[in-house]
Amino acid sequence: MCLSNNKISEIPKELIQISSLIKLDLSHNKISKIPNELSQLSSLRYLYLNNNEISEIPKEFGELSSLRNLYLDDNQISIVPNELGQLSSLIKLYLNNNKISIIPKELGELSSLRNLYLDNNQISVVPKELSQLTSLCRLHLYDNKISKIPEEIRGMSIYLLLKSL
Repeated sequence: MCLSNNKISEIPKELIQISSLIKLDLSHNKISKIPNELSQLSSLRYLYLNNNEISEIPKEFGELSSLRNLYLDDNQISIVPNELGQLSSLIKLYLNNNKISIIPKELGELSSLRNLYLDNNQISVVPKELSQLTSLCRLHLYDNKISKIPEEIRGMSIYLLLKSL
């Protein structure tokens, strides 16, 4: 279901009743809050919430066990909940252009994750647990406050994009 490029300020409760929903695109709207009930969409595989005004990711997102692609770029997010590490089917996670300062070590448990995008945030430390992401191909950390990459991550066979250290 595509509802992008509208002036939606809150996610309609009616959407949560569509249990068979696989793709939900609410990008480029005015959404500031994600309802916890969104985690009831157990069939959801693709969720686009980029280019909104979201400041918080509900910890209940960890219950979206079918989720494969999560787009949260260009929001106001400052904290990534540890529970995102429970998304075992997640392949792509986009968190560019937010206000994130800490990458939770639990993201190292995302065994299916292939692409992790964290460009243009406030990150200063990269947890060594990200080296446990054996499926990871791309790790984008450009334009952050990182001064050192853990040896465990530098030894990975991935495409790593950083600002010069």
